[in-house]
Amino acid sequence: VLHDAGIKPDVEALSAQNLYFCHRRTVQEDIYFLNNHSDHEIVDCFRFNVIASHAELWNPVNGEKTPLSIVSEDGRTAIDLTLAPRESFFIILSNQPSMVSSQVETVPSEVLSLESPWSVTFDTTMNGPAEPVVFNPLSDWTKSDNPSIKYYSGTAICKSTFRMGKLYKKSIYKLNIPLLNTAAEVIVNGESAGILWCSPYEIDITRLLKKGNNQIELRIANCLWNRLVGDAQLEESQRTTWQTQPLAKPTDSLVPSGVSGRIRIVEYEINH
Repeated sequence: VLHDAGIKPDVEALSAQNLYFCHRRTVQEDIYFLNNHSDHEIVDCFRFNVIASHAELWNPVNGEKTPLSIVSEDGRTAIDLTLAPRESFFIILSNQPSMVSSQVETVPSEVLSLESPWSVTFDTTMNGPAEPVVFNPLSDWTKSDNPSIKYYSGTAICKSTFRMGKLYKKSIYKLNIPLLNTAAEVIVNGESAGILWCSPYEIDITRLLKKGNNQIELRIANCLWNRLVGDAQLEESQRTTWQTQPLAKPTDSLVPSGVSGRIRIVEYEINH
Protein backbone atom coordinates (compact mmCIF):
# COMPACT_ATOMS: atom_id res chain seq x y z
CA VAL A 1 0.00 0.00 0.00
CA LEU A 2 2.82 2.42 0.87
CA HIS A 3 4.54 1.61 -2.44
CA ASP A 4 1.35 2.16 -4.42
CA ALA A 5 0.84 5.46 -2.61
CA GLY A 6 4.31 6.62 -3.65
CA ILE A 7 5.59 6.76 -0.06
CA LYS A 8 9.31 5.93 0.08
CA PRO A 9 11.05 4.25 3.02
CA ASP A 10 12.25 6.67 5.69
CA VAL A 11 15.66 4.92 5.62
CA GLU A 12 16.80 2.54 2.90
CA ALA A 13 20.01 0.50 2.62
CA LEU A 14 19.56 -2.36 0.18
CA SER A 15 22.15 -4.75 1.64
CA ALA A 16 21.35 -4.08 5.31
CA GLN A 17 19.63 -6.70 7.44
CA ASN A 18 18.53 -6.13 11.02
CA LEU A 19 19.04 -2.40 10.66
CA TYR A 20 17.11 -0.58 13.39
CA PHE A 21 16.52 3.17 13.31
CA CYS A 22 14.47 5.98 14.73
CA HIS A 23 13.87 9.45 13.31
CA ARG A 24 13.18 12.70 15.15
CA ARG A 25 12.67 16.11 13.58
CA THR A 26 13.47 19.50 15.11
CA VAL A 27 12.91 22.95 13.64
CA GLN A 28 16.19 22.85 11.69
CA GLU A 29 17.31 19.23 11.66
CA ASP A 30 16.34 15.65 10.94
CA ILE A 31 18.01 13.35 13.48
CA TYR A 32 18.40 9.66 12.67
CA PHE A 33 19.68 7.05 15.12
CA LEU A 34 21.02 4.00 13.24
CA ASN A 35 21.66 0.64 14.92
CA ASN A 36 23.29 -2.31 13.18
CA HIS A 37 21.50 -5.05 15.11
CA SER A 38 23.54 -7.83 13.50
CA ASP A 39 26.95 -9.48 13.84
CA HIS A 40 27.95 -8.41 10.32
CA GLU A 41 29.37 -5.15 8.98
CA ILE A 42 27.05 -2.99 6.87
CA VAL A 43 28.68 -1.07 4.01
CA ASP A 44 26.07 0.60 1.83
CA CYS A 45 24.59 3.76 0.40
CA PHE A 46 21.94 4.89 2.87
CA ARG A 47 19.03 6.89 1.45
CA PHE A 48 17.13 9.13 3.86
CA ASN A 49 13.69 10.36 2.83
CA VAL A 50 14.42 14.04 3.54
CA ILE A 51 15.99 16.87 1.58
CA ALA A 52 19.18 18.28 3.12
CA SER A 53 22.34 20.08 2.04
CA HIS A 54 24.55 19.15 5.01
CA ALA A 55 25.11 15.99 7.06
CA GLU A 56 27.11 15.04 10.13
CA LEU A 57 27.84 11.77 11.94
CA TRP A 58 27.67 12.08 15.73
CA ASN A 59 29.48 9.40 17.73
CA PRO A 60 27.56 8.80 20.99
CA VAL A 61 30.54 7.06 22.64
CA ASN A 62 33.16 9.82 22.44
CA GLY A 63 31.14 12.85 21.31
CA GLU A 64 33.00 13.31 18.02
CA LYS A 65 31.16 15.01 15.15
CA THR A 66 32.23 14.29 11.57
CA PRO A 67 30.97 16.05 8.40
CA LEU A 68 29.73 13.72 5.66
CA SER A 69 29.55 13.96 1.87
CA ILE A 70 25.99 13.69 0.54
CA VAL A 71 24.22 13.34 -2.80
CA SER A 72 20.65 14.41 -3.57
CA GLU A 73 18.65 11.68 -5.33
CA ASP A 74 15.02 12.10 -6.34
CA GLY A 75 14.05 14.12 -3.28
CA ARG A 76 16.14 11.98 -0.94
CA THR A 77 19.59 12.37 0.66
CA ALA A 78 22.11 9.61 -0.09
CA ILE A 79 25.18 8.96 2.09
CA ASP A 80 27.78 6.18 1.95
CA LEU A 81 28.10 4.72 5.46
CA THR A 82 29.78 1.84 7.24
CA LEU A 83 28.43 0.34 10.47
CA ALA A 84 30.53 -2.20 12.34
CA PRO A 85 28.72 -5.22 13.84
CA ARG A 86 26.42 -3.99 16.65
CA GLU A 87 27.50 -0.36 16.09
CA SER A 88 25.15 2.61 16.55
CA PHE A 89 25.46 6.32 15.77
CA PHE A 90 23.48 9.45 14.87
CA ILE A 91 23.13 11.05 11.43
CA ILE A 92 22.15 14.73 11.52
CA LEU A 93 20.67 16.16 8.31
CA SER A 94 20.15 19.88 7.91
CA ASN A 95 20.08 22.78 5.47
CA GLN A 96 22.24 24.82 7.83
CA PRO A 97 26.01 25.01 7.14
CA SER A 98 28.02 22.66 9.33
CA MET A 99 30.13 24.21 12.10
CA VAL A 100 32.18 21.02 12.42
CA SER A 101 35.80 20.90 11.24
CA SER A 102 36.16 19.49 7.74
CA GLN A 103 38.86 17.07 8.89
CA VAL A 104 37.91 13.59 7.71
CA GLU A 105 39.49 10.15 7.89
CA THR A 106 40.27 8.28 4.70
CA VAL A 107 39.76 4.57 4.12
CA PRO A 108 41.89 2.79 6.73
CA SER A 109 44.94 0.72 5.91
CA GLU A 110 46.34 -1.92 8.22
CA VAL A 111 49.75 -1.10 9.67
CA LEU A 112 50.42 -4.08 11.90
CA SER A 113 48.82 -7.31 13.02
CA LEU A 114 49.64 -8.06 16.66
CA GLU A 115 50.54 -11.72 16.33
CA SER A 116 53.29 -11.95 18.95
CA PRO A 117 52.60 -14.25 21.91
CA TRP A 118 50.56 -12.76 24.74
CA SER A 119 51.26 -13.44 28.41
CA VAL A 120 47.90 -13.58 30.22
CA THR A 121 47.61 -13.37 34.01
CA PHE A 122 44.32 -14.44 35.57
CA ASP A 123 43.04 -13.66 39.07
CA THR A 124 43.60 -16.65 41.34
CA THR A 125 40.93 -15.43 43.78
CA MET A 126 38.44 -16.06 40.96
CA ASN A 127 39.82 -19.57 40.46
CA GLY A 128 42.12 -18.54 37.60
CA PRO A 129 45.40 -20.36 36.81
CA ALA A 130 48.18 -19.81 39.35
CA GLU A 131 50.77 -18.93 36.68
CA PRO A 132 50.58 -16.68 33.58
CA VAL A 133 49.40 -18.48 30.43
CA VAL A 134 50.79 -17.85 26.93
CA PHE A 135 48.21 -17.28 24.18
CA ASN A 136 49.29 -17.12 20.53
CA PRO A 137 47.10 -15.44 19.43
CA LEU A 138 44.56 -14.24 22.03
CA SER A 139 41.39 -16.32 21.81
CA ASP A 140 38.04 -16.99 23.46
CA TRP A 141 38.65 -18.31 26.98
CA THR A 142 35.71 -20.70 26.75
CA LYS A 143 37.55 -22.66 24.01
CA SER A 144 40.30 -23.63 26.47
CA ASP A 145 40.70 -27.17 27.78
CA ASN A 146 41.79 -25.77 31.15
CA PRO A 147 38.72 -25.43 33.42
CA SER A 148 40.37 -22.52 35.26
CA ILE A 149 40.33 -20.58 31.97
CA LYS A 150 37.20 -22.06 30.39
CA TYR A 151 34.95 -21.03 33.30
CA TYR A 152 36.91 -17.94 34.37
CA SER A 153 35.07 -14.76 35.28
CA GLY A 154 36.92 -11.61 36.26
CA THR A 155 39.74 -9.49 34.88
CA ALA A 156 42.74 -10.91 33.01
CA ILE A 157 45.87 -8.88 32.24
CA CYS A 158 47.19 -9.57 28.72
CA LYS A 159 50.68 -8.30 27.83
CA SER A 160 52.63 -8.31 24.58
CA THR A 161 55.13 -6.25 22.56
CA PHE A 162 55.21 -5.02 18.98
CA ARG A 163 57.51 -2.98 16.78
CA MET A 164 56.38 0.13 14.87
CA GLY A 165 58.05 1.58 11.80
CA LYS A 166 57.83 5.23 10.79
CA LEU A 167 54.92 7.19 12.25
CA TYR A 168 53.36 9.84 10.01
CA LYS A 169 52.21 13.18 11.44
CA LYS A 170 49.14 13.33 9.17
CA SER A 171 47.89 9.93 10.30
CA ILE A 172 45.86 8.62 13.23
CA TYR A 173 46.65 5.13 14.53
CA LYS A 174 43.94 3.07 16.19
CA LEU A 175 43.96 -0.29 17.94
CA ASN A 176 41.25 -2.50 16.47
CA ILE A 177 39.79 -5.63 18.10
CA PRO A 178 37.26 -7.49 15.89
CA LEU A 179 35.22 -8.81 18.83
CA LEU A 180 35.70 -8.19 22.54
CA ASN A 181 33.82 -9.89 25.35
CA THR A 182 33.10 -7.89 27.40
CA ALA A 183 35.26 -4.79 28.12
CA ALA A 184 38.93 -3.86 28.22
CA GLU A 185 41.25 -1.06 29.25
CA VAL A 186 43.97 -0.45 26.65
CA ILE A 187 47.41 0.53 27.99
CA VAL A 188 50.28 1.37 25.61
CA ASN A 189 53.79 2.00 26.92
CA GLY A 190 52.48 2.36 30.45
CA GLU A 191 49.74 4.92 29.67
CA SER A 192 46.01 4.26 29.41
CA ALA A 193 44.36 4.99 26.06
CA GLY A 194 40.89 4.40 27.51
CA ILE A 195 38.29 1.66 27.84
CA LEU A 196 36.58 -0.31 25.08
CA TRP A 197 33.10 -1.53 25.96
CA CYS A 198 30.99 -1.40 22.77
CA SER A 199 31.25 -1.84 19.02
CA PRO A 200 33.33 -0.85 17.15
CA TYR A 201 36.12 -2.03 19.44
CA GLU A 202 38.63 0.55 18.21
CA ILE A 203 40.56 3.23 20.11
CA ASP A 204 43.00 6.00 19.18
CA ILE A 205 46.54 5.21 20.40
CA THR A 206 48.42 7.76 18.26
CA ARG A 207 49.84 9.84 21.12
CA LEU A 208 51.13 6.74 22.95
CA LEU A 209 52.99 5.09 20.07
CA LYS A 210 56.70 5.44 19.38
CA LYS A 211 58.96 4.22 16.61
CA GLY A 212 60.59 0.90 17.49
CA ASN A 213 59.55 -1.37 20.35
CA ASN A 214 56.21 -0.77 22.09
CA GLN A 215 54.51 -2.51 25.00
CA ILE A 216 50.78 -3.17 25.10
CA GLU A 217 48.54 -4.31 27.91
CA LEU A 218 44.86 -5.24 27.72
CA ARG A 219 42.97 -5.56 31.01
CA ILE A 220 40.00 -7.63 29.87
CA ALA A 221 36.96 -8.23 32.05
CA ASN A 222 34.01 -10.52 31.33
CA CYS A 223 30.73 -11.19 33.10
CA LEU A 224 30.10 -13.62 35.99
CA TRP A 225 28.00 -16.17 34.12
CA ASN A 226 30.75 -18.61 33.12
CA ARG A 227 31.99 -18.87 36.71
CA LEU A 228 28.44 -19.69 37.84
CA VAL A 229 28.20 -22.48 35.25
CA GLY A 230 31.60 -23.82 36.29
CA ASP A 231 30.72 -23.71 39.97
CA ALA A 232 27.48 -25.58 39.30
CA GLN A 233 29.64 -28.54 38.26
CA LEU A 234 31.62 -28.56 41.53
CA GLU A 235 30.97 -29.60 45.09
CA GLU A 236 29.81 -26.66 47.20
CA SER A 237 33.09 -26.60 49.15
CA GLN A 238 35.06 -26.11 45.91
CA ARG A 239 33.02 -23.23 44.51
CA THR A 240 34.26 -19.67 44.10
CA THR A 241 30.80 -18.08 44.22
CA TRP A 242 27.90 -18.42 46.62
CA GLN A 243 24.22 -17.91 45.77
CA THR A 244 21.05 -17.97 47.80
CA GLN A 245 19.20 -19.20 44.70
CA PRO A 246 21.20 -21.06 42.00
CA LEU A 247 20.98 -19.28 38.65
CA ALA A 248 23.09 -21.59 36.47
CA LYS A 249 22.98 -25.31 35.73
CA PRO A 250 26.02 -27.47 34.86
CA THR A 251 24.68 -27.95 31.32
CA ASP A 252 24.07 -24.26 30.56
CA SER A 253 25.91 -22.70 27.62
CA LEU A 254 28.88 -20.42 28.25
CA VAL A 255 29.12 -16.89 26.90
CA PRO A 256 32.18 -15.94 24.78
CA SER A 257 34.89 -14.22 26.83
CA GLY A 258 38.14 -12.45 26.09
CA VAL A 259 39.12 -11.62 22.51
CA SER A 260 37.98 -13.23 19.28
CA GLY A 261 39.73 -12.38 16.01
CA ARG A 262 42.99 -10.76 14.96
CA ILE A 263 44.04 -7.59 16.83
CA ARG A 264 45.38 -4.91 14.49
CA ILE A 265 46.81 -1.42 14.45
CA VAL A 266 45.04 0.55 11.71
CA GLU A 267 46.23 3.79 10.11
CA TYR A 268 43.84 6.53 9.06
CA GLU A 269 45.31 9.27 6.89
CA ILE A 270 43.70 12.64 7.68
CA ASN A 271 42.51 15.00 4.93
CA HIS A 272 41.51 18.60 5.61
